[in-house]
Amino acid sequence: MKVFGKFVLAGLLLTAWSSSVEADARLRIVGPKSVYAKVGLKSGDVIVTIDGKEVQSASEASQTLYQKSGDGKRHHMEVRRSGKIIDINF
Repeated sequence: MKVFGKFVLAGLLLTAWSSSVEADARLRIVGPKSVYAKVGLKSGDVIVTIDGKEVQSASEASQTLYQKSGDGKRHHMEVRRSGKIIDINF
């Protein structure tokens, strides 16, 4: 795999990975006091969907999380962690 982009957002480093198979929104570093840690995200998680919409890249995940995190509504993410899909509500 080759890293083709890194995006930092409020204590979260998202890294976009590129391979012949897929690109994803993998969380490389989640700050322990960041809003993302507070909702249960961990370093190494891959954001798969946000509110049912498939996430294609780290930049898309970063932008979507930034927009939704302060709107006062409840949201849902599917995250791949250690090969399993888990649900996170925030």
